[in-house]
Amino acid sequence: MLICQKSSDLYWPWDPSRERVQAAFRHAERVYFVSHYNRLLTEEHLAMSLPQAEVIFNPFMVQVAGPLDWPDSEGSPWRLACVGRLYPSEKGQDWLLRVLSRPKWRERDLEVSFFGSGVYGQGLEEMAEYLRLEKVRFCLGHQAGLAWVSWTGVAFEGRGTSAGTGGSDDVRTVWDRG
Repeated sequence: MLICQKSSDLYWPWDPSRERVQAAFRHAERVYFVSHYNRLLTEEHLAMSLPQAEVIFNPFMVQVAGPLDWPDSEGSPWRLACVGRLYPSEKGQDWLLRVLSRPKWRERDLEVSFFGSGVYGQGLEEMAEYLRLEKVRFCLGHQAGLAWVSWTGVAFEGRGTSAGTGGSDDVRTVWDRG
């Protein structure tokens, strides 16, 4: 059995080990991936289908007592929380900042908060400043549990903000109006 937590456009199996890697995947009874994209990327890099593969998702690790009421959104901006390790080459936060710098996105009633830690936190924060993204905030540092992100609205003053998963290293985004 193989469990694949990560695949990357940047890293391919090296030619000298390629046959050995392909054989390991071919002969594995089961292969588990944490996303459809990771599976697709691995199959492309290995140039082979993996019919014994399955996608399993990391669990949502935030304790919630019950369903939350959808907040009143009249007159409120859209809020996006980008939660995860701050590592743009693998997580793509730099792409999100580039998109937000485009004129049509600057004009939208949208606020974005980044929650997480990583060796590129300062660089991403400075990139946002360089791009003059006034509606982007950074809450750097590892956070124990993410319930406070979505349920207390700490990213911006006002009603709740959106959140992602706790316990997973992946960047998750969930839209919330209000």
